[in-house]
Amino acid sequence: MAALLAHVLPLAVIGALMPTRLAMVAVLLGSHRPRANAIAFSLACTAGYLAVALLSGVARTAASRLVGVAPHSLAPLELLLGLGFLAVLALTLLRRPRSRTGSSRLAEQLGGIRPQRAALMGLGLGALSLRNVAVLLEVATLAVESGLGRTVLLGMLSLTVLIFSLPMLLPIAAYLLVSDRIMPVLASARASLERNAHWITVVVTGLLGAYLTARGALGFFSFSAPGTY
Repeated sequence: MAALLAHVLPLAVIGALMPTRLAMVAVLLGSHRPRANAIAFSLACTAGYLAVALLSGVARTAASRLVGVAPHSLAPLELLLGLGFLAVLALTLLRRPRSRTGSSRLAEQLGGIRPQRAALMGLGLGALSLRNVAVLLEVATLAVESGLGRTVLLGMLSLTVLIFSLPMLLPIAAYLLVSDRIMPVLASARASLERNAHWITVVVTGLLGAYLTARGALGFFSFSAPGTY
């Protein structure tokens, strides 16, 4: 269990580091319906995570009938995903960072947003983020390969979804408790995220790509010892 957590927790933190969700929550808390919009967005985004987690668990469990549950049994897929993220990293490095003018324009457009639209945006962000899909699939793979059973699989996926959701839930909880004092903090955090979003994305993509590539290569080329991660 300790060895499994040692892999799952860093992966979950990597997935939670993407700046988009916290920036969106900060924008929505400054909209005309701050509580309704932010809560609708965060709950729908979490629902998207849960749907992906469920599908990842089902897919990995079904795949075990074909490839087994031995460590690195999905090494070719991990290697392919890792190389794909490293390619995305290269493209991200070549691309110019987004201007803050675009971010300000987005904030203006979302000022009058309704909770229904905020929920749809959250659901899409939670269900369609390729980085989060890759992390949840890898967590499911690690849990299945651990041989600790379905309860552990569900527990690891639930823990990952919770960590994914914390960057949204904590600011909302703080807003509900001390809205006057938290808004300047959120505004400052949003400005910092906008300035550094490009490099945060670079770091997250690089870490995820390097992890998946290394794990896939170790299994694919049989460098690792049997029965270990």
